[in-house]
Amino acid sequence: MKTKICTLVILAVIALTTIGYSYACYNGGIQINFCQCNCDVMFTKVTSKDNEIEKDIADVYAQITHDGDTINVYITNAYPCYEAYINFTIKNKGNKPAHIDDAYIEDYNQKALEIDITNIACTWINPSQTISGLLKVHTLPEAKQNWQYTFKARIRASFDLQRHPRTTSFWENTNTGRISATTSLILQ
Repeated sequence: MKTKICTLVILAVIALTTIGYSYACYNGGIQINFCQCNCDVMFTKVTSKDNEIEKDIADVYAQITHDGDTINVYITNAYPCYEAYINFTIKNKGNKPAHIDDAYIEDYNQKALEIDITNIACTWINPSQTISGLLKVHTLPEAKQNWQYTFKARIRASFDLQRHPRTTSFWENTNTGRISATTSLILQ
């Protein structure tokens, strides 16, 4: 009799365990020590100014888009030797350290514009930490009047603790932040 009761108890425990395990698997599986990694860098602050002291001809305006990944910069009525300065702040909103891998300018007319971005590459940002940078746009004398120029300044960030150099597939699959400064320069 004791053997039958012991067997029934063991079968009941196995049945209840199987039901619980199958329910867990049906709803996404069993996860032990699950920590969701939040990897996100974004622009939190932007200010703009120019080199005009006495005259007030050109204007520069910068704004962060709603997603925090892009800064749009607008420069109007620029003239030769006009300089615009865009100060920006990047914040690591994630829970993992972020690495600023690269900062570069692309797709611009080098005869009309001289564009520099501060060297923030190869910098680590801990969670909730910020880093500041500067984008400088200088209009060259060869720039055409009544013309519109555009460019993109990109900042690439990763959340992997790999060492340099990295493979091409790594760069294609990294999370990236960017400054896409679409600038209208109208020279008069």
